[in-house]
Amino acid sequence: PRLEQAGIRYAIVRGWEDVPNSMFGGDWDMWVDETQYEQLRQILRQTLADTDGAVVSYMEGYKAPKYILLGADWGLQLDLGFTVVHYKCYNYYPDELVQKHVITYNGCHVVSTEADAYMAFIKEVLYNGFSQKDKYVTRMRNVLSTSTQEEIQDNLNVYSDSTIRMFQEQALDEKRTKYLELRKAMCKDIFPLINFRNMWYQLRKVKRIVRHPGYVIAVLGT
Repeated sequence: PRLEQAGIRYAIVRGWEDVPNSMFGGDWDMWVDETQYEQLRQILRQTLADTDGAVVSYMEGYKAPKYILLGADWGLQLDLGFTVVHYKCYNYYPDELVQKHVITYNGCHVVSTEADAYMAFIKEVLYNGFSQKDKYVTRMRNVLSTSTQEEIQDNLNVYSDSTIRMFQEQALDEKRTKYLELRKAMCKDIFPLINFRNMWYQLRKVKRIVRHPGYVIAVLGT
């Protein structure tokens, strides 16, 4: 409620099926408007103070700070993202589409299962070249079977018409024979010829390897 009262634009992307009960040892992936991040941090600090909670771990990522929070009778891993989904620093499902699919569930802002199906399936294809989990394929097929062509194109609007056709064919292909070709086509659509942002990202990774980490890992248990 504090985020809503403050007008913070946010949405739990996945892991929201059990909110708010998932605060007891759960893991939330949450998008937040980057311009409101400092405001969210203030609310987070005040909430921790009011509940005798603490930040036991913090790690900076590319537009994705990660927190582990611990209270007297609750714990939560909070993975924030200013850009909801990206592959090598480029969005594969634009933020404006994510915001378009925000719904309210148990008093919290969450991303619809439809949008999550696209994001999960695309992530599998881009990162792995295939889908390792049948549940992602099944969810994607269910969404495609109940969507109009216009809705499908709207959800894949950063891709070319030929890539969208291949996407639909491969999502429905039982043998999943051309996922690598789909991955290549999707990368061609979202990457510019010279990927300066990815070069910057790789340099940051190297820098993290050669320096001492700027965060503390807390081992919890009894």
